[in-house]
Amino acid sequence: MFASMNRIALAAALLVAAAVATARAQDNSASADRMAWFKQAKFGMFIHWGIYSVPAGEWEGKTNYAEWFQLQTKMPNAEYEKFAQQFNPTKFDAKAWAKTAHDAGMKYVVITAKHHDGFCMYDSKLTEYDIVDATPFKRDPMKELADAVRAEGMTFCFYYSVPDWHNRDFPAKYSQRATTTQPGFHGDPNPDADPEKYVEYVKGQVRELLTNYGPIGIMWFDGGGSFAKNNELRTKVMHAQEIVDMIHQIQPNCLVNNRLGLEGDYTTPEQKIPDAKMKQAWETCMTLNKHWGYNKADKDFKPPK
Repeated sequence: MFASMNRIALAAALLVAAAVATARAQDNSASADRMAWFKQAKFGMFIHWGIYSVPAGEWEGKTNYAEWFQLQTKMPNAEYEKFAQQFNPTKFDAKAWAKTAHDAGMKYVVITAKHHDGFCMYDSKLTEYDIVDATPFKRDPMKELADAVRAEGMTFCFYYSVPDWHNRDFPAKYSQRATTTQPGFHGDPNPDADPEKYVEYVKGQVRELLTNYGPIGIMWFDGGGSFAKNNELRTKVMHAQEIVDMIHQIQPNCLVNNRLGLEGDYTTPEQKIPDAKMKQAWETCMTLNKHWGYNKADKDFKPPK
């Protein structure tokens, strides 16, 4: 009897193992299909654009600021929000941007839907801290750019920041095993911040980006130093796998990079090209000068080579 039960248990274990192996094989196959265009693309444009462009890198005599302006100046939200009132990019021309990328040989475009400052460069229904509700511009440049990029035969992609210095449910510090978020900044820190509520906010915004702007080639997440370099902590707090699963439920072909804390479809070395063969697909993100965001004093552009 016990021998029989053991055989049944073993058979059940083998069936479970086979099911897991099949699921992994299906995941790998789906990932390979998603990666096909990416492996051919080779070259894309990464656009960092937000209300941090207003001070143009300069504040109180210092000229080395850019997209991390709010953190570096330790500016509270009440002050930083005033830049939104001055943000009116009337000369924005989505077709010209897309043509520039296409003519340079680029195959895809990634743009900041939301950076660490929490300001949304698209029309989000989950906050009024966005370009349509909070600026004189009143247009959704992401819609215009998505259409223009696809019209040039390229793939349109979104960058989305994990940390949010504006949302009061994103914790300035999250302690677990003596690990805290870094750099621990928030424009309006809340001792009662609820990470679970923040995750729901993130899921809601990712859902907006994947349902209102057509096919999205990549969801390019960025950790911005949150949760230090502890990927396990970031993955747990952000419910990373749930977010990835949701993405693939909405858009099965959308790639996800590695900065949610999971391995992702590909890895993202920053400001350097790997000098050895990588174990997985990779993409170098690199600035053309020394800053990601606009800095009017930075003329130190890299040569084409």
